[in-house]
Amino acid sequence: TELLAAEGDGALPASVRDAVLARAEKLSLGARSMLDAVSVFPRRADAWALSGLCGIAAAGQLAECVANGLLEDFGDGYAFRHEIARTAIEMALTPSKRREYNERALSALRENPQVATARLVHHAVEAQNLDVVRELAPAAAREASRVGAHRDAVGYYEVALRHADMLPAENRAELYEGHAFECHLIGRVEAAMEAQE
Repeated sequence: TELLAAEGDGALPASVRDAVLARAEKLSLGARSMLDAVSVFPRRADAWALSGLCGIAAAGQLAECVANGLLEDFGDGYAFRHEIARTAIEMALTPSKRREYNERALSALRENPQVATARLVHHAVEAQNLDVVRELAPAAAREASRVGAHRDAVGYYEVALRHADMLPAENRAELYEGHAFECHLIGRVEAAMEAQE
């Protein structure tokens, strides 16, 4: 029941967090750093991205994390066995470490032109790389809209608008217009009208 209650409010039960962190403390320093790096990837981290992020030593460190039961090896990527464990490790990072790992993840992912723009935006936001957020959030919104993911499009427009203060008025107007249109499509009429003002 403690676990179910925590899922509703976004907080982790202390007992779960402590158990995950205790298991992580058994890792070597290099493997623990790797685990920390993997924690900033929602769902799963591509093996090629981790190699770019952490270098050649990555394979041995990842194997140690798998052997310890914290990560699963999918051949082409790695993921935490349980999302709650990933969250516990990510939440234990200092803000500067979280920004650093996300910046490094962003750099590694940008090397591959097939990576979805939405993934890049996630890491840019977490790294607080506002130039990249301003560049990519509008593109992610348009991509989401194109495939009919209008709620996602609204979210990306909202991210873009939160960081649009440095943009020319014409660009901000385009963002508000796109946001209004997407809000209208998902039935958020008040938000659509507000964005058009």
